[in-house]
Amino acid sequence: MGMRNHPIFVLVVGIALVLSACGGTAGSSSGSPSAAAATPIPIGTDPNECSTGSPCHCLHDSPCQFGAGTYATYGRWAFLPGLTMTIPGGWYSTEQDAGEFNLLHTKYGQGGLFFWRDMIPVDPDGNHLLDLPSTPQGLTDWFTANPRLTVTEPESVTIGQGIEATTFTFTTAPGALNPDPGDCPDYPPGAAVCFPLMTDPVHWGGSWDTASAHAMRLYLASIGPDASPHLLLVAVLGTVEAPSTETDPFVELERIEAAVQPILDSLDVSKVTFN
Repeated sequence: MGMRNHPIFVLVVGIALVLSACGGTAGSSSGSPSAAAATPIPIGTDPNECSTGSPCHCLHDSPCQFGAGTYATYGRWAFLPGLTMTIPGGWYSTEQDAGEFNLLHTKYGQGGLFFWRDMIPVDPDGNHLLDLPSTPQGLTDWFTANPRLTVTEPESVTIGQGIEATTFTFTTAPGALNPDPGDCPDYPPGAAVCFPLMTDPVHWGGSWDTASAHAMRLYLASIGPDASPHLLLVAVLGTVEAPSTETDPFVELERIEAAVQPILDSLDVSKVTFN
């Protein structure tokens, strides 16, 4: 999704787990999310730890499918174990590990909802900018000062169950340089732009790249104990894709934002542990 190399974590764990028999099994039966069980359904990482019938071992080739219900990340290699949310039916995930949890839907192409942690910026060549703090303020300052991006005015909001966050939207700026045009989605046709933007230095081997075909809303929140906080990033991605007749990625972003709002409203980090 979004032009990113697979994390180191996924490559190592995926090789070990692919030998085990497990697929992207379905979650709870369809119905209203408000009728979900009090105990969240685990979204597992290790096939040997998966509950019968629960989504587990989410891979690109074998995605986890979700029926409507309340879910929580779970497992030795989970993304922030205990991260809880209510997911409507029809969504699926191609990754749930320490480096990322994502939620996708066939209606939105490669757009989706992405959860990341402790990200840092990278320069156009992909070099890690280690001197910049991995905090909501640190990343917000870097985004808003980046001449390659067009960024809206940051706002303070509360998402989910009392999660205080900073949010803004962004896309590539007019005239931004394109270091590697060969990998860009062809939008605008013949003038596409894409470049590396940020990475998880602990779990990823590559970076998240932005493109002129993309518009993204980013939520940045500090979670965990005050003595050792972590950065939670929640990203909503809209993207122009062939054969789409839409030519404005922000229209696609608004479409998917409306669809993921119930998920964001239910987001709960109160039981998260840090692996």
